[in-house]
Formats: sequence, C-alpha cells, structure tokens
Amino acid sequence: PEEGVVISGFVRSSQQLRRLGLKNNSLGDEGIDAIFSAASENTLATVEALDFGFNGVTSTGASCIADRLETLRSITSLDLGGNDIGDSGMTVIGDTLLKHSGHCQLQFLTCDAFALGEGVTELNLVSTGVNLPAMMMLSGALKFNRTLKVLKLGNNPAVSDEGCEVLTVALTANQSSVVSSMDLSGCAIGFVGAEALARMLGSMESGGYGCVEHLGLSNNLLCGVNQHGRGTFTPKGVKALMKTLSAESSSCTSLDISYNHLSGDWPHKHGGAAQAIAAALRTAPLKHLWLAHNAIGDDGIELIANAARERVRGDGVAESSLVTLAV
Repeated sequence: PEEGVVISGFVRSSQQLRRLGLKNNSLGDEGIDAIFSAASENTLATVEALDFGFNGVTSTGASCIADRLETLRSITSLDLGGNDIGDSGMTVIGDTLLKHSGHCQLQFLTCDAFALGEGVTELNLVSTGVNLPAMMMLSGALKFNRTLKVLKLGNNPAVSDEGCEVLTVALTANQSSVVSSMDLSGCAIGFVGAEALARMLGSMESGGYGCVEHLGLSNNLLCGVNQHGRGTFTPKGVKALMKTLSAESSSCTSLDISYNHLSGDWPHKHGGAAQAIAAALRTAPLKHLWLAHNAIGDDGIELIANAARERVRGDGVAESSLVTLAV
C-alpha cells in the first residue's frame, strides 16, 4: 500500500507516462485504488498500459478499478493476471465495460480466466472452465477490441445462453470488430442463444460491418433438446439463425450445427428445422455446412440436398455454392 501511495503521486502529475508495469509486487487493493484514483484525477494522463499482475488484488480492488474506468479513456491494456478477483470481480469489471460509452479504449484485458493481450489475434479457451462472469469480462473487452480474429470457446457448458447473449451484445456494439471465426461448440447454447446470434449477424449485415465467416455451434441445444432426447423441442432458434444466413450479403460461409438433435417425427418436429435449413440454402452464400449426427432422416436429407442443388442467385442464375455438406 505504501508503494502504491508513492507511485500514485507520480501518476497524478505525469503527462508523459505511457506504460506502468508493476507485476509481482504487493500493492493490494489499497495500492491499486490509490493509483487508479490518481490516474482518474489527472485530466492530462496519457497512460495506455497497466500491468498489475500478481499484486494481491481481490474483488474489492476490481470494484475500485471498475469505478474509475469511465474516466480513464486513454487505457488500452490492463493485466490483472495472478490476482484473486474472483467471479464478483470479473462481473463488476465486465458489467462496467459492457455499459461503458464509446469513448473507452480498453481492448486488451488479462485475468486468470483468459489472456486477451496486446495484439492477440487468436484466443483459445477450449475446455478451460469459462463461466458467465468470465464471459462478461471477456465480452467487455471484445466490445472495444480491434485485433482478435479467432475466438475458440468450445466445451465450456457454463457459457450457456446467457453468456452467448452477453457476447453477441458486445460484438454487435463493436463496429470495428474483426472476429471472423467463432467456436461455441459444446457450450450448452439453446434456442435463446441461437436467436441472439441471429440478431448479431443481422445487425452486422444491415450495418455493413462485422466479418464472421465461420460459426461453430456443434454439440449444443439449439432446438432445446439434448443428445438423450431430453427437453422441449422447438426449431425457432435454428429458424432465426438460418433466416439471417439466407441473405446473399451474409459474411458467414461456414456453419457447423452437428450434434444438435434436430431429429423428431418427420415433418412435425425436425421438419421445422430441416425446412428452415433447406430454405436458407436456396439463397445463402454458405460453402460449408455440417449437419452430422442430427438424425434428420432420409426425408430431411433429401430436402436439404435438393435445396443445395437448387440454389439461385439474385440474378436468377442457378448456382450451388456448397463445397462441404455433411449430414
């Protein structure tokens, strides 16, 4: 804490400080609060990168940081790795960033759950136990990030619909996002999450921004039913997603919705999902579509295969764009 007070005096008056690296010290919550308070009081502050890794910061310190983020518009990078900020700390920082005005520049953020460091273009968080608080903090940074291209979140069932919705809200708000590939397989995403993804892609399409080319949604609950047939079946999530992807202006060319239990008694159950997929294929610019292990039956396969052959461009010319169709 004493070191924090000394450093805060320098931060309060400096007009040239760009980077402040204080990893592996013992600043604690009080020291962090003192430094952030000083930075927020310096109207001429130009500090861009702060590294407070391994400093004994808890959720209390995270709350202090969150309280100052609105005024610290020059900060682009913040490292809190090796600190025990917990779920509540990730939640409060994430929530603040998600509600933050467009003046925020914090696009690189590191904590024990993930490391979205400066210049990172690919983030692999497959099977790392990402939960909703981590998704909130990550999404808060992705709302402003302009470098990440590949996001891999597969096999993190705690993400669920709620985490998916938070992610889509952040990416929808970021008109400078360059995320082109998203793997959300095995994340327990249901029709609510599918609808959220559809809204995000639709907003990006109509707004003329965004470039999501690959969307991986295998082994989820897109129709409300798991692989054991438990749940209440509804095709509306798949319908919303395919309707959005059916636009010729859609940037998405690769979709994996295998292992999503699209099956049922044709045509009353899976018919809704299969028909939506078939309808989309007649206009969608999809090149790769994975539908394996959905038991859609011969009728469903025939319907989808025929639609792929019948794809018609806007000028009326028949042209199938599919390179891969796995059923």
